[in-house]
Amino acid sequence: MDAKSGPPAEIGRGRVGRALPPPPRPGPKVRSFALRSPAKAGHNIYTTMPLSHQLSDSQYNWEQSISDMPTGKSKQRGRVALSLFSGAGGMDIGVMAAGFEVVACIEVDPHCCETLRAAAAREGRNTRVIEDDIRQVDPKELMSQLELKPGQLDLLCGGPPCQAFSQIGKQEALADERGLLLFQMARFAKVFKPKAILMEQVKGLLSAKDEHGQRGKVFELLLTELQHLGYVPKWQVINAADYGVPQLRQRVFVVSTRKPNGFQFPLPTHAPAEKTLPLFGLPPYVTVGEVIRGLPRPTEKNGKGKDCCHIDVTPAGDRFRIKGVPEGAFLTA
Repeated sequence: MDAKSGPPAEIGRGRVGRALPPPPRPGPKVRSFALRSPAKAGHNIYTTMPLSHQLSDSQYNWEQSISDMPTGKSKQRGRVALSLFSGAGGMDIGVMAAGFEVVACIEVDPHCCETLRAAAAREGRNTRVIEDDIRQVDPKELMSQLELKPGQLDLLCGGPPCQAFSQIGKQEALADERGLLLFQMARFAKVFKPKAILMEQVKGLLSAKDEHGQRGKVFELLLTELQHLGYVPKWQVINAADYGVPQLRQRVFVVSTRKPNGFQFPLPTHAPAEKTLPLFGLPPYVTVGEVIRGLPRPTEKNGKGKDCCHIDVTPAGDRFRIKGVPEGAFLTA
C-alpha cells in the first residue's frame, strides 16, 4: 500500500509515549465504581457497580487540588512520578511532558533499561533505573532511598504486561503469572500512597475471566483493590487515533485519585474522515503517510546504507502482496 495517505496503522501493544491530557474540561461520561461489601466474610470475591461520578470544573479543580496538597518536598523539585513496567520509556515521555519528574523506573528487560539509562544521560536527568523483577523490589526500601514519605509521591504510573489479557494470546488472565503483575500497581500504591495512579492496559482486560470463569471479574478485582486503598478509579477505552496519533490503538486507561476524583478524560481532537463536519468539525485522523512523508528510501535488510535506523525488513513476498492493496485499504480484512 502506498504510504502517502494510507489509514492509521493498526499495530500491537507497544510503549509509544504520548503527553498526558491537559487540565480537565467537560467531556463524555466516564465510568467509576463504588465498592460493595464481600458476599461472604473471608471470601476474596468483590462486586462493583457503575456510578456516575463526573464533576464539572466548577465543582472540583483537579489542578488546584494537587497543588494544595502538602508534600514536605522543596518547591524546586516539582511534581514527582514513579514509573513501573517502564519498557523503553514511552509512557515516561508523556508523563515528563505533563510536567512530572520521573524519579525512578522499574523494568526487567536489560535492553529497555539500557535505553532508559541512555535517555536519562542524554537529557541530563537523575532518573534512577532499577533493572529487576518488580516482585523482588521492596517499595518501602525504595521509598526510603528516594527520600519520600507516604503521600509525597504525586503520580504512580505504569503499563503492566498485557500478554495474559491480549486478544491475540491465550487470555489465561490470572492463570498466567504475567497477569498477576497487574496487582503490583496496588502493592506499590499501598506503600507510597500517591496522589494519583495512572495505568494503561489492553482492552481485553475488561472481559478477562477470574479463576471461576466469570468474565470481567479480574478488572473488577483490580478496581476493588484500589478502592480498598482509598482511591476512586475512573476508566475509559481510548483510541489513540482520536488524539492525533496515526494508529488505531484502543487501550484502557485507569486514573485513580483520592475522593473526590475530579479527573475528566479529554475530548477527542480528531475524527474519522467520514465523521468530520465542514464547519466547526474535528480534523480527520492523521495518516501514516502524513507522518512519514519526506523520509528517504530505507536501507534494505542486510544491505548497505548510511541510515542504520531506517531499515526495510519487509520480506519480498509481502512487498509483492502490499502492492496489490488499494489506497486506503488494508492488507487483511
